[in-house]
Amino acid sequence: MKFKVGDRVVASGNYHDEQLGQFATADVQTIIEIQSTDLEGTSGQWVKTDHEPSWTDSYWFDLAE
Repeated sequence: MKFKVGDRVVASGNYHDEQLGQFATADVQTIIEIQSTDLEGTSGQWVKTDHEPSWTDSYWFDLAE
């Protein structure tokens, strides 16, 4: 699924490293920036949200209901 700026999403998994004690938030987040990528092994779209300021593969998000 391709997202657009303003979409409200929730994490579909933990995109942070559990072994370091870092966990993704379960809150509803809003996409604030999108970057397309052709990097092999990714969804082809990276996003930033209002809760996560670093680039994260959109694979880790689902639309919020």
